[in-house]
Amino acid sequence: MAETGKNGSEAAANDSGFEPQEGDETLVVALARGLSWVKAAEQTGFSESTIARRMRNPAFRLWVAKVRGEMFAQAVGILARSAVKAARKLTGLLDNGDAKLVLQAACKILELGPKLREHSELAQELAELRQLVATGPVNNRPCRP
Repeated sequence: MAETGKNGSEAAANDSGFEPQEGDETLVVALARGLSWVKAAEQTGFSESTIARRMRNPAFRLWVAKVRGEMFAQAVGILARSAVKAARKLTGLLDNGDAKLVLQAACKILELGPKLREHSELAQELAELRQLVATGPVNNRPCRP
């Protein structure tokens, strides 16, 4: 089924018999945000027993997880866009007249640099492995490092 609605409510319906009800999108967002069932009930008007019943449904739980994943993806995007600005700011602190602040900035740069490089290299290697898995072995030969 094609996704429709703000959070894919039509896609949430599947062969398990789960059909989204009115207000479910609001409940899904509240739960995806990490609200407790009590707080979600207060904010959405659903009873705790209804929330418990919905959460027993694997399709509903999957919908909540999907929306939570989308929220985290948005947050990561915001952080990624801010990373360059933060790196420039940290690097700019190296020119500060306060020796203690310069030392702290230098230490942080030396600490983070290798970690970021390793993360970047691992992400690239993972992308290459995924591509290899998707395309299969070359010339029917097994993969070798």
